[in-house]
Amino acid sequence: MKMVDPISINRSCIIGLMMSIILIGCGLNSAEENLLGRWVETENEQIVWQFYPDSLVITEDPFRRVDWGATSSKIMVDYPKIFWDSEGKPRDTIDPIVIDYKLSENRDTMIGTLKNMHGTHEFGLIRSEK
Repeated sequence: MKMVDPISINRSCIIGLMMSIILIGCGLNSAEENLLGRWVETENEQIVWQFYPDSLVITEDPFRRVDWGATSSKIMVDYPKIFWDSEGKPRDTIDPIVIDYKLSENRDTMIGTLKNMHGTHEFGLIRSEK
């Protein structure tokens, strides 16, 4: 009868468990899935928010993709910015953006309040199929 090393069994179980956690953790939650797609601002139809599973792109800065996350009432974005210090040198910083939002019942309209280092801004978005 062949003896099985209990340490190698435990190591295999732990590796399998860790891989499962990583794969599950990489998925979107249901609030994030509800936001995926193209949204147009109601005040300025030229500004489009495109939520992708791995990033958010806003047409104000179409070359910048930012990471985002959401719950059923908040969207969180860490928006990288460059500012010039008192010596005139460029400095990188992160502008943490928190958006309190509410979706309409059929999930095609969003109203929200965006808060960042510059203050508070209320806005509306309409889901666009374009």
